[in-house]
Amino acid sequence: MTVGKYSVVNPNEGFPLPDSHKVTVRVTSSVGKNYHYEEQVTTRQFAFVVVEAGDYMACFWAPDHNPQTTMTEDFDWRTSVAVKNWSNVAKKGHVDVSHHFA
Repeated sequence: MTVGKYSVVNPNEGFPLPDSHKVTVRVTSSVGKNYHYEEQVTTRQFAFVVVEAGDYMACFWAPDHNPQTTMTEDFDWRTSVAVKNWSNVAKKGHVDVSHHFA
């Protein structure tokens, strides 16, 4: 089992996050199978059961910014080794399970 959560850090605390700071996120296996995909979001969670050996990758991208801007992303990804008490993790994050089949 692997779980993750991410959110764009607001550069102007106390004000709404600008639409330009929405990101697209994809989590894939080493053979390219999609396990999580979201477009134009500021925060999300994911969870899935790993079925393939190898490395998994998370890619974040945003629209082109003119002028250029720096974006910061809070990102926490845990695998079954790090998730020792699954019931507590599920309660805290209310993880939504989503499966994507290619």
